[in-house]
Amino acid sequence: MLLVTACVGDAPVVEDQADTLPADVADEIGRACAEVAAGLNASQPGRFVAAMESLASLSSSIEGTNQADAIMSAMEVGTPAFADQAFDLAGVESMAPDLVNLSSVLVAAGAPGCADIASTFAGVQRPQASSLESDLAASRSLWEANAPDAYALQTAYLLDGPASVGVECTFATPLVQVIEGVIEVAVDLSAVCDLDSDAATRVPLTVEDLFDLIADTLEVGVLNVEYDLDYGYPTQILVETDELSIEVSTISFVEDDATDA
Repeated sequence: MLLVTACVGDAPVVEDQADTLPADVADEIGRACAEVAAGLNASQPGRFVAAMESLASLSSSIEGTNQADAIMSAMEVGTPAFADQAFDLAGVESMAPDLVNLSSVLVAAGAPGCADIASTFAGVQRPQASSLESDLAASRSLWEANAPDAYALQTAYLLDGPASVGVECTFATPLVQVIEGVIEVAVDLSAVCDLDSDAATRVPLTVEDLFDLIADTLEVGVLNVEYDLDYGYPTQILVETDELSIEVSTISFVEDDATDA
């Protein structure tokens, strides 16, 4: 869920509110507003943009109402903002006043369902970075306390969306053997990426690399991580801003006597 901080001021003043939207149009706009709020809450840029475009397509239905100019003015900022890029926390925060204004104007025009847009921002705090950081620190400490001398790790790496443009290695299934913190063997089972090349520098290979990726991504604000409860290593990482997913397929620990052989 994408949570942002916004300063919500007074609702825009609409000089004449007698001319409201037709009931059927208000219902359609209300449904589009609900999708805008849902796209924001789920951090799904495609859903958000599609909903904003739906609002824009409904603009012909509100021409001639006293609120039309205010509605279209508010929509001009929001509609194109994420058409060609993934969600960015700072970008969404910068849009908050315009989206709150849009919500208030549409509610005043007779579409109460659009209040959801404002409530998405009003009084909401920035993503619980402190919680993400504390989870990372605790899990990293658990791993450091319990990590074996040797382990084999297989992951599934997928980079999609705008962040993948121009990137050579966007999909990989690395299988890595690590002994005392040193990578001994690293192969891509999908035979797509050369893990030794510069093209694969973003592909995490070790558990430590997974932790580093999480730490580097915390500032983005759209990050979901699951950890193993016994050993602390990450089992799944979803970076929604970059449309990046990493899942630990298997991890096996090598006994100490096996590494001494």
